[in-house]
Amino acid sequence: MKASSRDAASGKIQLLTPTLIRTLAPHSASPPPAAPLVLSSNALNDIISQSSTAKVANQDSVDQEEIRRQRKAKLNALDKARQSNELTESQRDRKEKNNYLLAKAQLQKDEEEDSIKKLNEMVCLL
Repeated sequence: MKASSRDAASGKIQLLTPTLIRTLAPHSASPPPAAPLVLSSNALNDIISQSSTAKVANQDSVDQEEIRRQRKAKLNALDKARQSNELTESQRDRKEKNNYLLAKAQLQKDEEEDSIKKLNEMVCLL
């Protein structure tokens, strides 16, 4: 058998049970919150559309979209430049160096073949 009574002046609650009598003090003695406000979806959309933050957010999204388009165009231009037949300066230097080394190696090979031919002619004459 439980019974409880509330002392309005002190905000304490007295709880009576068959074996105990307890006096409890609630943590906060604030009044209960008011009933929640319910808006229709149209009214909420009207409030959002009239707010300045919605306009700023919309403008920010437009700005970000423009920045994305510019970045994409820049990257596409860089890709086209990279894929073109024009070589960069470092690539041109490497190619010239490789061509020089290949020409030098070919010259040495030709000289060795000439010397081998001369030695073969000398051997055949003997």
